[in-house]
Amino acid sequence: MSKLNPQNLRKNIKNIRVLRIAMVVVLLTSMSFSGVTLAKYSEAGSGNSGTARVAKWNVDMTKVDAGEGFFSVDSIGPEASGSQTINFDNTGQVSGNTEVLYKNKFSDCELTYTGGDNTTLDAVLQDCITATYTVYNADDDEVDSNDEAPCSLAELPDALNGVKVPMNGSIVLYWDWADETEESQEIANAYASANSTGVSITMTMKYNAEQVD
Repeated sequence: MSKLNPQNLRKNIKNIRVLRIAMVVVLLTSMSFSGVTLAKYSEAGSGNSGTARVAKWNVDMTKVDAGEGFFSVDSIGPEASGSQTINFDNTGQVSGNTEVLYKNKFSDCELTYTGGDNTTLDAVLQDCITATYTVYNADDDEVDSNDEAPCSLAELPDALNGVKVPMNGSIVLYWDWADETEESQEIANAYASANSTGVSITMTMKYNAEQVD
């Protein structure tokens, strides 16, 4: 067996160290090189999200069928009564031309009168004449009413303000000058005696169509 040469041994150890250092350097270099060359995957594309048109709105409130009017008689007095049906069916629509659901809302309703003793007339409207309203939907189902708690004719405008009638629905208004009590009759007689002519009572109702929320 040949003897180990100390010089060769030291040389071999030195070469091994150099090789290890070289391997480390190569490894570090490779990691750094890999870090800058990799990229994220990506893909581009485009598409059409669709188009839409504005829905048709064609409601003509001048075509509302208001019947003969709230006071359909020439004169009113004790034991008189009357009614009015306001029909909003197919208002302003031609073959379904309106494509937005809407409701008819009352606003700015008022009762005015001219001539005669206004103080006495106030008492008649407040104490003698009662009024009710009933709202129906397009299927003639009752959806709102004050039948269980009728108001006076003087209070009807405020009661109507804000009332909503469904699309293609209707509302029936009813008033009744009942002759039920002696006090009511005395008020009516006193007013009729003092103001037999020249008195006019007008019920004004305003309504507008607005889109359902």
